[in-house]
Amino acid sequence: METFVQIRGSKIWTISEGQGVPILLCNGGPGCCDYLETVSKMLDDSAQVIRFEQSGSGRSDSNPPFSIDSCLIDIESIRSHYGFDR
Repeated sequence: METFVQIRGSKIWTISEGQGVPILLCNGGPGCCDYLETVSKMLDDSAQVIRFEQSGSGRSDSNPPFSIDSCLIDIESIRSHYGFDR
């Protein structure tokens, strides 16, 4: 299921596939769009796999600053949105 998560006043594109243990896949860095679908398909028979596009990439809004701290805030917000404990 594709959805946008409201974070820091902007929208981050996410997708959730499968059921089971939650796994959040993080791509290789700034400017990288969603390229982990193949990896997700290998896991979604036993896990709930979440993928996302970082702020300023792909379908997500651009919301500077682009820093490790802001990326961690985004990841924590995605975790919270999907209701994962950790």
